[in-house]
Amino acid sequence: MLYLISTSIVMILAQFLPPFKVLQSLLVENYLYSQMKLLIAGQSHWWMGQTQVVLAGLTGFWCLAALWVFERNATAMARAR
Repeated sequence: MLYLISTSIVMILAQFLPPFKVLQSLLVENYLYSQMKLLIAGQSHWWMGQTQVVLAGLTGFWCLAALWVFERNATAMARAR
């Protein structure tokens, strides 16, 4: 939940404060949002297919890492009780 809140704060503040633009450019969500805007506007580009494969790979890696961390912490919390 903290990740979602911090991501949304960075995305909102990047519209008003230039230092947050750098942070926004480092977020995967920034690229997903920009591609969604281009798809809705009907302005798809040739590179969108390649970046969607890369973003899908990053999303898969992120999900596997989150599952690994939560699995380790969940079993540790269960053993402590």
